[in-house]
Amino acid sequence: MIQMIKYSHRLGVTLVEVIFSIGVILIGLLGLLSILPLAGHRSQDAISLNVGAAMGDSVANEVLARDWIKETSLVDLDTEVGIERSLSTGGGSTATLIPPFCIDPMLAASPPTMTVSDTSYDSDFFPFYISAHDPLMDPSDATADDSAGFAGQPRMLRVRLSDIALTGSGIPLNAAQRLEAARTIVESVDDLQELRPGDRSMPATVSGYRATGDATGSSFGKTLASGEFSWIITVDPFPGDERASMSVVILRNRERMSAFQVASPDSPRENAISERVALVTNPVGFNGGAGGSVTLLSAGNTLSDLRSGDWIMLSRSTTPTTEFSRAQSAVHRWYRVAAVTSEASMLTPTDDDEITLSDGIIVNVPATGSGNRTSTTVWEKTVVLDGPDWQFSSVVPGGASTNSLTYATLMEGVVSVTERTVSISSF
Repeated sequence: MIQMIKYSHRLGVTLVEVIFSIGVILIGLLGLLSILPLAGHRSQDAISLNVGAAMGDSVANEVLARDWIKETSLVDLDTEVGIERSLSTGGGSTATLIPPFCIDPMLAASPPTMTVSDTSYDSDFFPFYISAHDPLMDPSDATADDSAGFAGQPRMLRVRLSDIALTGSGIPLNAAQRLEAARTIVESVDDLQELRPGDRSMPATVSGYRATGDATGSSFGKTLASGEFSWIITVDPFPGDERASMSVVILRNRERMSAFQVASPDSPRENAISERVALVTNPVGFNGGAGGSVTLLSAGNTLSDLRSGDWIMLSRSTTPTTEFSRAQSAVHRWYRVAAVTSEASMLTPTDDDEITLSDGIIVNVPATGSGNRTSTTVWEKTVVLDGPDWQFSSVVPGGASTNSLTYATLMEGVVSVTERTVSISSF
């Protein structure tokens, strides 16, 4: 007799299976949430790059159309006159020297204030540091300009647009009018403030200054940009030529400072971050137009933030002993950060003359003044740069007349740089 055995089929799931299923779902959700910030950053970078490239071309065309690259359109912040310079070359002859300059209408119209003079800050230049600033020391420290070997760094004159260039007429402007005119010119007209109603079927409106109105409620005025994107322009004349390299630098959410830091900050973020200076060492490559890698050194209490996609400007005096001014031999070029190979590492100098990098290379940067480098820290970061060839000098300078080291300007918020070759024959 064959006995038939019946097996009952379970139609539900156990609690253990439910818990495992929830765990799998949570792992997937956590993985998805982890990539959302990165996706958001990538999306914003793509938008900024697209807006920056279009805005750079637009600003470059506007500069050429309005003929701003000439003496009557620019004002030196220090002398409040044009930036043309004449220099005797000996033998009774003279040569006109046009130093590198930075057109910065916004900061120049309302420069940061300084309550004391014992710092390395000076808004008359770009970047806003004196030419004797030691990049390995706190710029708010009174001894940051006492280190031997760092005098005579290449700087750009920071200039503003003249009232004639801002208004198209000879009517002088006061400080408030000049700032408003500069804001209108510098901020992107393609970045308008839109008001979206809750009902998405209704069209968006653009905010602006209401000039007048009538009984029907109609009004007119000028539209307002949100101020997210703005620009500066760096102009670097070619030595002995009537042409120059003009770079339109587009910035996103540029920090607007009202005053410089005048005391040692508690953290690097409390120091000036919109423009920073670093010493460039250990160059590799920069031959054949493929860029290369460098090691950046700067004071430990300055911000070391730098990521792929950022931009930095390299500066150097090629022949600092020239009979003309050092500005004639200064070279400034913008480079895109292709990669950051390592996070910033902190170094403590072993003595008053040497800093040993993480790869064993010793950088000789004498500091024989009142600054005590052994009591400070220095951050070191290696980055890969994309840009033109560059000639570096490893000779330790003995003073301003021999300083041919390369310095980097790290500017916060740069999203795009558009370079053009322009004529400066109007100076």
